[in-house]
Amino acid sequence: AVTMLAQARGIAFRTAELAQAGEVDVVHATNLGGVSLFHPRGVPLVIRLSSDRMLYRKFGSFDHENWVTVWQQHILERRALTRANGIYSPSRRVASVVECSAGKTVKVIPPPVFIEDIAEDQSVIRRTVGKRPFLLFVGRINRLKGIPVLARILGPILERHPDLRMVVAGAEHQNMQDNSMTKDLLLRASPHSDRVILTGVLPHTQLYPFLRRTEAVVLPSLVDNLPNSLLEAMLHGKVVVGTRNASFDELITDGVNGILCEPGNPSSLEQAVERVLTLSPEIRRNMENAARARIAELSPSKIIPRIVSYLEYATTAVSGSGPSRRELVR
Repeated sequence: AVTMLAQARGIAFRTAELAQAGEVDVVHATNLGGVSLFHPRGVPLVIRLSSDRMLYRKFGSFDHENWVTVWQQHILERRALTRANGIYSPSRRVASVVECSAGKTVKVIPPPVFIEDIAEDQSVIRRTVGKRPFLLFVGRINRLKGIPVLARILGPILERHPDLRMVVAGAEHQNMQDNSMTKDLLLRASPHSDRVILTGVLPHTQLYPFLRRTEAVVLPSLVDNLPNSLLEAMLHGKVVVGTRNASFDELITDGVNGILCEPGNPSSLEQAVERVLTLSPEIRRNMENAARARIAELSPSKIIPRIVSYLEYATTAVSGSGPSRRELVR
């Protein structure tokens, strides 16, 4: 909390200087933090909600943090929201929670999505899976992303599909008890743990080859906010196995452009993964094309004007709260 306050004060001081020089029309904060605690009066502020601390805490995301610290940061974040001239969220899931808890309207604007034009590096995929079929998970290796649920189904899935590999691309977060979720993944996959591939975090140059080749992308999050892993998978025309009521169902229609399962339910996840592995070539092709078509609605040419329009709207709704520009730079 102390660090957050110091950062917020520093940002506000610099914002006030730029505003006095006539160089700021609106501040667009791309995460919540404490950026608006000292935000200068008369400078419009729009906050993009990357997450909601208490919602994520409910699902175990901050188990490694002291509860008092989490609560202090939550209070500061809520105070920041009350001072914002505009708030928007990539997903309805997070928007609805914040609207209820903060009592302010949250606009939903999904993120713009595009494939980077980069030279791909095939070395990792060649070394780890070669030409074998595989499933792919991309994201943080933690409870919130549904890793314990994924671990429960690996043994049966790998047993039924002898050629299949499970690729896990992401970094593990150790909690206070030092429980290793990667160890649990390997243990539960036994005696097929040699077919679980842990790549760590991959840059796009190495991740994109996996996205192009995978049978499906498995994202069993307990709650999420239209994560990049979902967007990039659909952009590559891949079938995503995602969870209901976790923001995935805002883009995925079950059986049309992806497959949905119940969050925190190993049996439901296992059935969904089995569905995707047994799709006929024609149905798979139709779902992949539908995924591309759905994500095309989030192209920069369509989404960026919506963001700009909302920022312009916020400049007409300047709040009188907070210190003045002159008070901050004095």
